[in-house]
Amino acid sequence: MSIFDNNNQEKPNYQNLIEVVSSPVFEDKSNTISATALNELSIKLFIDSLVAMKTELSGKHKLENKEKTLSFYSGGKKVYERGRILSESCGRMSFRTLRGWVKSVPTENKGTSLTCLES
Repeated sequence: MSIFDNNNQEKPNYQNLIEVVSSPVFEDKSNTISATALNELSIKLFIDSLVAMKTELSGKHKLENKEKTLSFYSGGKKVYERGRILSESCGRMSFRTLRGWVKSVPTENKGTSLTCLES
């Protein structure tokens, strides 16, 4: 994502790669998803990327974190990546990778809080 100032369209004020990983989609192992479900998932993931960017720009993330090895599921496999946690809420974790990119990944579900249900 890139954000430009109206007065300077050549150099972005903010530019970063934001990757959003979805929760597992296929409950029944059929490996198919309807067009409607795919559309809804795409919208949700786009919104998650905007939330990650908003958190990044507002500075409302954990500052005291040190780099550590993080684990999450991607494509049905457990993946490990080093980074610094920026935020954790509503079953998602956002972190900055060693490359400086921002990733938002699903975390293990530990119950849904009332704040997550209201948003």
